Amino acid sequence: MLIFHYLLSFIIFSSNGQVVSGCPRKTICLGHSTSRVSQSQGDSVSSILKDAYEQFCGSEYIEDNIVIRTGSGLVDISQPLVEANFSFLYYVKEISGYLELNNIPSIERLSLPRLRLIRGRNLRSGRYSLLVSGRIETLHMPSLTEISRGDVMLGSSSLNSYLCNTRSINWTDIAPFPVSGHQFSRTDGCNDLDIIDCNALGCSSGFCWCNDTDCCQTLSFNCNCHNNSRCFRDGPNIQCCDSQCVAGCSGNGDTFCRACKNVLDDGVCRERCPEQYIIDPFARTVIPNPLFKLEAKPLCVYSCPGISQY
Repeated sequence: MLIFHYLLSFIIFSSNGQVVSGCPRKTICLGHSTSRVSQSQGDSVSSILKDAYEQFCGSEYIEDNIVIRTGSGLVDISQPLVEANFSFLYYVKEISGYLELNNIPSIERLSLPRLRLIRGRNLRSGRYSLLVSGRIETLHMPSLTEISRGDVMLGSSSLNSYLCNTRSINWTDIAPFPVSGHQFSRTDGCNDLDIIDCNALGCSSGFCWCNDTDCCQTLSFNCNCHNNSRCFRDGPNIQCCDSQCVAGCSGNGDTFCRACKNVLDDGVCRERCPEQYIIDPFARTVIPNPLFKLEAKPLCVYSCPGISQY
């Protein structure tokens, strides 16, 4: 069976067998622009993925969107992919816009293991923040706990049993604010044997991403918290996250957020970065702020980071 080998020279494997990107780490990457309706380019699946690799590999925070879309007319559309072909998405933690993985050829598992937040500031067709379709057996995004705005659309390119594991996920908890409603088309080919029994794995939530105890989904939204904030479990008790948190938290306060509503400043989620000037209360004059930082959302930085542009 033929598989794509063109990226494998860039791949390393961690001690637990996970596919890890071997390219340089980049903090912030400018993604595909909504205004230009841009996407990864190429005349074949391999060239499209190579284009995406060069843009996103090693990036943690994506400003705008990730759009990887293939078409039926590509010469290598029938060749199956492997998980390593998408290793360039390994480090992605946040996407400010939307994620579109459309018409993906045959692949056993498509994984974004660290993606925790899709903000949905831009939406595909004014509606979708997550759009995934193709011959994907398993979509693996175990860290994803929040889609702040927009609809989820998952669809198979055939009536066969693809994307069956997504039926074991509580999407309402992840994306509680849809525009028109989530869509799960053509996953009806999944039978009871294809759908994961999360309770048998010991998942207290009853939901999971894969058939493993490490894949249990943590629910964090429907907690009756003020301002629709998320919550965390402290023993038998459920407590609300700090107002500066999004995507959940691990404890009380703005230092325990999984992601920040506004900006992250030295491990603390804040409403804004330290300003350039402050008022000296003794001299009653405006003076430079020694703690001043630039805002490179979602981060506060002393100098502009190496932003990958395409």
